[in-house]
Formats: sequence, C-alpha cells, structure tokens
Amino acid sequence: MTESESGQSFNRTTFGGERGEVDNGHAAAQQESQTDGQKQRPEGVGTVIEVKGPVVDVRFAPNEIPEIFNAVTVPLESDGETIDLTLEVQQLLGDDMVRTVAMASTDGLKRGVDATDTGGPITVPVGKNVLGRVLDVLGQPVDEQGPVEDAEDHWPIHRPT
Repeated sequence: MTESESGQSFNRTTFGGERGEVDNGHAAAQQESQTDGQKQRPEGVGTVIEVKGPVVDVRFAPNEIPEIFNAVTVPLESDGETIDLTLEVQQLLGDDMVRTVAMASTDGLKRGVDATDTGGPITVPVGKNVLGRVLDVLGQPVDEQGPVEDAEDHWPIHRPT
C-alpha cells in the first residue's frame, strides 16, 4: 500500500516493471511463458495466458504467431478424459499474444496449458455426402447418423462470397 499526497491509501500495480500500469495478471503469466521458452518448445506451441468465458488469450513465440481465423487446439480434461478444445484466433493483441474464441465450453481450462496452432483455419466437409446432414461449426455431425464418410473436400468456415 502506498499513501498519496491527500493521505488516501491505494495499491500501486505494475506491469513489466513500469509504475502506474495495471497488471491484470499478465505479468506473472508473461514471466512463466518466458521461463517456458527456455525449454525449447515445439514450433507453433503457445501458452494459455487468460481465460474469460469463451475468450482465451494465448502467447506464442514472436515468429510463431498464428494468423487471424487459424484454429488453435488445447487439451482439456472433461469427464475423466482429455479432449482437444478448438479455439479460433480472432484478434492479434500485440506482445506476442492472440485473442481466441472457444468453439465449446472452456470449463476446466487453466492458465499455463499448451496451445497448438494447427497452421490453418477450421474446415468442414463438403460434397454430396454432406447434403441433408446437420454439422456443428467444427464439421462434426450432430444428427446421430454417424460420421460423414467420403466427403469430396474440406472448406474453411470463413470464405469470401
């Protein structure tokens, strides 16, 4: 606690060692990811920095920042098994961070988890075998008719019209 000239007490927060800027929990995570960086991470692997509902901020190495709309996967424990939760990059935040949106619930996702850039966007199957089927945003069938077989192609979910 620091006391101002008027006699009021307040907390002084820092970020990156500079006075007066708000921390928001990023400083500790930044130090953690810098420490992790010394371990020779695999290419295209970042670290989850912050989880706010479906919004997940991820830090990557400076030369490995994914492009907007790229899919990023994170392992997530769900009902005793590990699944790959898909995130989609929506914004480049600077400081080697991207803001992503989860394509499913982030319940149980924690800071510090590895996040892997898939190198491309989310794609869905297309073709005659897909006609009449009901798929989620990841191209997974939700109509209880089994997997989509023999799709003619896979297209990104974001395409010009």
